[in-house]
Amino acid sequence: MKYNQPYGMPEEDVLYSVPFVNGDPSIARAGSIPPAESIEYDQREIIAVIQWAYDHGYRDYAAQLCQAPTNADLTQLLKAIFGIMNSRMLQAPREYWVNGVTGDDANDGSSSTKAFKTLQKAQNTLVRFNLNGFNVTVNVAPATYAPLVCGSIGGSGSVIWEGDPATPSNCTVASPQGPAIAVVGVGDYHFNGFKLQSASNGPGIVGDGIETWGPSTVTLWSVDFGFCFDNHMYAYNGSLLGVMGPIRISGNAPRCHAEGASGGRVIHHSLNKPNLTIAVPCSMIAWALFGTTSQGWFFYNSITGFANVTGKKYDASMNSIIVTGGAGGNYLPGTVAGTTSSGGQYV
Repeated sequence: MKYNQPYGMPEEDVLYSVPFVNGDPSIARAGSIPPAESIEYDQREIIAVIQWAYDHGYRDYAAQLCQAPTNADLTQLLKAIFGIMNSRMLQAPREYWVNGVTGDDANDGSSSTKAFKTLQKAQNTLVRFNLNGFNVTVNVAPATYAPLVCGSIGGSGSVIWEGDPATPSNCTVASPQGPAIAVVGVGDYHFNGFKLQSASNGPGIVGDGIETWGPSTVTLWSVDFGFCFDNHMYAYNGSLLGVMGPIRISGNAPRCHAEGASGGRVIHHSLNKPNLTIAVPCSMIAWALFGTTSQGWFFYNSITGFANVTGKKYDASMNSIIVTGGAGGNYLPGTVAGTTSSGGQYV
């Protein structure tokens, strides 16, 4: 609704430069004439909020259902605003279901029989809420899915994407161009039981299995990396990508397995070390490629298929650091010795 200024006055060229004026007979000042819109439109805006809260069954600050507009209660707008805002605050953990075969994005995703069809629909639904300290779990049925972009979520709590941890390839996220999964913004995301692959890159789009950006925190549990045009993992611009595993490599990533830049971090848990299986030959620029103050912490419980990787073991530059806990220069897969430059460290 726009500002409906006094009737008969010239249109204001500066916001609120034409205010309403009270009449004062003692100084022969005429009062402003309020246009009908200044009364009608205000009421319609307010009533729309009250009606919305009533229609959707929201509850007010006394836990009472919001009522239809009435002159008997002059606190309805406050109650409606509270009810609408509070409706976005989770009061308990929540679950959604996605099924790429039998699902439908017209469903509400509340059960396996009412599953969404796409991952993105589930994401777009859950971000409407403030997690309020609770977790949201998205249960994903076996299928091949289109790429997923995860944005900021409000409130503390985690979003847990649960695929098939025993056989991650049953839940494949395949991108024709760009990352299979991109996580951008504020939020704590967990992915368990997915195969990630990317067929190509494009202008300003990197062909990664998973890409994290900004203040996001992401944890990978059981994951299978298929072919990725650039990197299996890429952490950028201060993001944190944690790796718990197990990790399976079923496709090459010609640039590298893990890359960090601009303060991005790829961190393997030093106590719960993941098992790594490299099932196919991989030719890479480097297994670990870190620059511009980024960090890579690599700890493996076991490495199967170590000899399947050709290329540089690591490349640390521009004040980045790659940490293996003193495991030595031959710890990471690759056929060429790793290098450091411009303040990069390998420890």
